[in-house]
Amino acid sequence: MKKLLLIAAALTATTASAASLTQTVQVTANVVNACQVAGVTDGSFTYDAINGITNATNATATFSCNRGTVPTLETPQTGALTFGTSGLDAEYEIDSDGGLNDVGGTDTTFTVEVSADAEQWDVTTSTTGYVANLEIKVTF
Repeated sequence: MKKLLLIAAALTATTASAASLTQTVQVTANVVNACQVAGVTDGSFTYDAINGITNATNATATFSCNRGTVPTLETPQTGALTFGTSGLDAEYEIDSDGGLNDVGGTDTTFTVEVSADAEQWDVTTSTTGYVANLEIKVTF
């Protein structure tokens, strides 16, 4: 009987219950401004010296940004477009819609409208077209 009690006491001593602690930790997230190019459409037009610009399609660049971030245009809103040595003098103007997307962020579209005065008789005819590149730069 003493042996049985000693064995029971030994088993009880080796199966002691474990203690536990709980500690809550905090995780902090810093959300920074973010934008990406969501779409680009090239513009085009037909020019003749009698009528100026006809058949114009505006160029656009759309930037999608997270909520609270609005892209600010750094490119001058108006300026001259250079079509190489074609002799064509044209101006551009950039407008913005500042729209919201369906999740609360912003989808801002910048639209480039081009104008050119008629009676530019020194413009060389081209069947392949002249190209002017305009960089739309935004900060956010």
